[in-house]
Amino acid sequence: MFIAAVLVAGVRDVDPSTSVALAWGFVGLRVLYALCYIRDLARTRTLVFFANIGTLIALFVLAL
Repeated sequence: MFIAAVLVAGVRDVDPSTSVALAWGFVGLRVLYALCYIRDLARTRTLVFFANIGTLIALFVLAL
């Protein structure tokens, strides 16, 4: 879904600085999610997961 969100944002001429910031936010949150998984932090992992989904939704919304 990440690739689709980035491609849609690119095709729809979303501000590049905003889309790049959201894309890097997605990557950073994925790394944080993995760290939470390794350390067995279930509640924090859930919050990070939803923040991660939020970056994807934001990319799609900006493309509207």
